Amino acid sequence: MNETQSEPECANPLFLKWVGEWYSDACKRNTKTQFTLQKAYTSLQRYPLRIDNPQDAVQLQGIGQTIADRLAKKLARWQKENGITPASHQHDGGGRQEPLAECEQEAVVGGANGTRVGGARDGARDVQATQQRTAGSARIYVPRYRTGAFALLIGLYKTLCLYGPDYYIPKSELIPLCEQYTDTPFHVAGTIGGGGSHRGRGGGGGGGSHAQHTAWSGIKTLETKSMVERQGRIKFCLTEEGLAISKKVVELLRTRGELPDDDNRIFAEFETREEQQQQQQQEHQQADDGGYR
Repeated sequence: MNETQSEPECANPLFLKWVGEWYSDACKRNTKTQFTLQKAYTSLQRYPLRIDNPQDAVQLQGIGQTIADRLAKKLARWQKENGITPASHQHDGGGRQEPLAECEQEAVVGGANGTRVGGARDGARDVQATQQRTAGSARIYVPRYRTGAFALLIGLYKTLCLYGPDYYIPKSELIPLCEQYTDTPFHVAGTIGGGGSHRGRGGGGGGGSHAQHTAWSGIKTLETKSMVERQGRIKFCLTEEGLAISKKVVELLRTRGELPDDDNRIFAEFETREEQQQQQQQEHQQADDGGYR
């Protein structure tokens, strides 16, 4: 792969670099694996979210168990060379290791000019710190790029920014906020009514829909992963876990230039308010601490 070609920043630069090397080698030897590796490279290049464990990469097109295992072995060698002790990990849902704590720290092709962004030693320190923070934590679910669940997280985050963290949005109002962020249509059968409501004030709304195999199916996945709460039958709200992933999704879309201006403004204003609130809390805390001296 031509690493000097201008292209969007990759969220998984190490994995992309390794797959690119394997692809180049397969091309030189003219083996059939070059076509699979090319698909794998393209999928990694386009995927906007960090993949912390190689086994999770099997969700991408072109990456099967063989490539995932190769990435896992390569990662293990890289960790050993950089003095990183891998976090305990089991493929049946045990603790998750985070080899790419901050992708910017280990980017080999960090920008359009193909320059290196971070060194191995800096990346190793960041990885080790993240592993210590997350050792023993549960697997983190990240929806695939432009799937229904991916789009629903963005729509629910926009709802939170506009109406606050306690607002449950009806399905009929949520779908229009999500449609531009998915390649799968929301073909909702039937009519859904009812306005939004706040937690603890009752709610509901009638009429479900047969939305299997559509983008709306992602809502069940998000509920299962504890990223979304439901009120009644058709009103929804982000949880803290969902909010954390939503922020990462939005930030990555922003860096890729895929966030519409209107939505970018809404998210930016919310983030500014959050920063101001955090700063005020810190100032109050410092004032309280000073009063005890």
